[in-house]
Amino acid sequence: MALNIAEGSTLQSDKEFVRFLVMANRSAIEVCACLKLAQIWGLGDAASTQDPLSAYEKLIIRIQALIKRIKSRIT
Repeated sequence: MALNIAEGSTLQSDKEFVRFLVMANRSAIEVCACLKLAQIWGLGDAASTQDPLSAYEKLIIRIQALIKRIKSRIT
């Protein structure tokens, strides 16, 4: 995820950067899905999955806000 953002930030256009941000966002959503599955399957205690899950959910919201902001500049 961080690598998608880093790679996308080096390109020349906002449109390309948005494309990489979308990939990063999808990766973050996949991590959330894995953490939720870990909770369902009882892998680790609640704290070991809940804290990272909350952090990733906040990160997803921030990435989506950045995507929206950049898209508003290019359309």
